[in-house]
Amino acid sequence: MEKQYALDYGLDKTGFIEISHNDKWLLTGDLTLEIWVMFYRWPINWLNLAVKGLTDRKSVFCLRIKNAYKGQWFFGDGERAIPPLSFIPKDYIRLFEWTHIACVRKLEGSGQIYINGVSVSERKWPKDSVFKESRSNIFLLKGLDNKAMVGGQLGAFRLWSIARSGECIIKNMFLNNLGNERGLIGQWFPGFNKNNMFEDTKESSGALVKGAVLTEKAGFVDQKHILKRAELLNLLNKEVNEKNVLKTIQLIYELENGKLIPVEYKNIASILIKHGLLKKAREILSEGIRNHPGHIGMALEWSKLAMINKDWNNVIEIHEKFYTVFRQNQISNDIVGALQFIKNSKREITCNLCGSPFFKDMGTRKNVKCLGCGSLERTRLLYLYITNFNLINKHSMILHIAPEKAIYDKISPLVSPANYKVVDFEPERYEFAENIQHMDLCYDLEKIKDEQFDIILHSHVFEHLKCNYVYVLFHLHRILKQTGLHLCVIPFMEGYYDEYFGPITPGEAHKRFGQYDHVRRIGKKDIQNTFGLVIPIDDNYDVSKIFPPEKLLQYNIPEACWKGLSINTVLMIKKEDFRLWRNKGTTMDKK
Repeated sequence: MEKQYALDYGLDKTGFIEISHNDKWLLTGDLTLEIWVMFYRWPINWLNLAVKGLTDRKSVFCLRIKNAYKGQWFFGDGERAIPPLSFIPKDYIRLFEWTHIACVRKLEGSGQIYINGVSVSERKWPKDSVFKESRSNIFLLKGLDNKAMVGGQLGAFRLWSIARSGECIIKNMFLNNLGNERGLIGQWFPGFNKNNMFEDTKESSGALVKGAVLTEKAGFVDQKHILKRAELLNLLNKEVNEKNVLKTIQLIYELENGKLIPVEYKNIASILIKHGLLKKAREILSEGIRNHPGHIGMALEWSKLAMINKDWNNVIEIHEKFYTVFRQNQISNDIVGALQFIKNSKREITCNLCGSPFFKDMGTRKNVKCLGCGSLERTRLLYLYITNFNLINKHSMILHIAPEKAIYDKISPLVSPANYKVVDFEPERYEFAENIQHMDLCYDLEKIKDEQFDIILHSHVFEHLKCNYVYVLFHLHRILKQTGLHLCVIPFMEGYYDEYFGPITPGEAHKRFGQYDHVRRIGKKDIQNTFGLVIPIDDNYDVSKIFPPEKLLQYNIPEACWKGLSINTVLMIKKEDFRLWRNKGTTMDKK
């Protein structure tokens, strides 16, 4: 059997590997990097396993590990650096065992990390992510102070100018010399040539090795077992049939002789939760936590399961147990921050839609988004109107535009699908709504007959409409029944009214209207000369005069939402409140 070599950085060794830049490389598009490493112990500060860039925040790519609990894969240019794709190294990497890590970047909007061929983390990235090619060299195993990892070995490094699939990564994981595979930029191995400790077999660029010793590869790698495990776990991720999911899980148990490793328990539980097999997921997680106590990934899956079951006390118990580790290593930041919010609150706070006590930040607004159902402060206020005034019963005819999942989940069991019309311009965005239909408010409303609905609901819709808002308001009130109500949230902003339907860049739209896909700003300064001419809008809006302040606080509707017009103001408008009817006669008189 041919000898295999590694670069060894003992516990007392320092250094790094530097691969020279090559102008022929194309690294500004899709990308995959692969690296074989063995850790003797975990780093105690950021260690770049592979980085090409000037700084952490100005890099063509960066794969790094801080300690046992924090790893990241990202790229970007300064303030435009994309959010890192994070993973917990300890959950997937064992000390003194060889580990294959592959990182994939797809410029159409995603990043992915595979460890030993298994997908462990995936994230959508902005499709317009911006970064520039850099002539900087590639560094492997480089710490912040130019020192290598605390201890370990490097087995190989590969770089591709394509986003490789999981199947392709598994296929070539153990091959040393891939030749002229499509997209392969370079592959560096220790001892490939006796004259160079770390040489590129494609001869695209040389490497400078500092501080390492060339040695025979330590440890045994059961290639067949690793490949079969990766094949089954990735197959499990793709299964859509419940029967096939359970069959694949059985095959994994047989492969491991009933002794699963943590990543298998975690992935199996995650898939079971995804398919709604919650009882089976609970069994798997109970077994996994019993066999591998203290495993972070399984704790997070258990927390996810508890949140689905609305077992909020269990969620708190789990995160209290791991609170210090989570906080110190910025794991599950949302719930850590939510726990701190609960600790600091002087009263009991719950979501009136799902009962969750957990809330996270939404941009600059602190602790307003419910982690249980995703509701925002305006969603909870809108639902408070619905419940407080008993606006919906089983006979109600409802038009819900751009439905919020939390409210949809409350209304849909109460009324039949025939009575609950759910619509949006992009219905594919609402997978949770089985009866969702396409509707363009600028053209389709006039097709609906008069006086059809008891309730019309929508939130933050008018700023997206590329047509005359008066036309839309007219038809919405035309299709309301005589006793119907139009319940909506219109985002009132600082300044004056502005709109533009022509070509505009996302950046210009954001600057002008507050968001990349908005076409109008509904300014407060001249509101009575715009929307106020069509529907009643009270400049002195004060929701605390409608609902008791203690109830608003209980449902985490902050005081900033109570008084004055804002992005959270809820309007409850009657049919006759539309101010452009010709007279107060019949509907036909109002056309």
